[in-house]
Amino acid sequence: MQLPQKMFEFSDVPYLQGKPWIPLRLVMEAVPERLPSGILRAEEFVGIATAAVHSENRADADNFGWSDVGIQPHRAGMETWGYRPADVFRGGRQQPLGLNLVIEQHVEELNRSVWHLHPDLVVALNLVQEGDVWYRPIVLKKSGLQQS
Repeated sequence: MQLPQKMFEFSDVPYLQGKPWIPLRLVMEAVPERLPSGILRAEEFVGIATAAVHSENRADADNFGWSDVGIQPHRAGMETWGYRPADVFRGGRQQPLGLNLVIEQHVEELNRSVWHLHPDLVVALNLVQEGDVWYRPIVLKKSGLQQS
């Protein structure tokens, strides 16, 4: 099944329009410097989170809301039913639905968060990291430009 181009345009998310890439996770707050008379405070919040959902769980995913994906930190650990891996996306349900593409680790002792791109995504897309930037290397060959 070919996906229509419109699905990749994100016309309902102004922040993403015209971008050559799609952020997998984003938490951004902005406070305008100048406010119109009579407005004491205004804030803008953009929050993006993603999960890769198994095709057999598509019907569940079609009914997701913001609270099902959310931007809360991911946690791993023991539950009454067994071990809960941080990369498994459950969307508020006990059964696994897919994978978190970006795993947020909250380091309580430092009061900061570290984001980890899922290793399967890195390997599948042949990505390389330099600082906070991930990219796919391009190899120049005599016959022209080719992506590796």
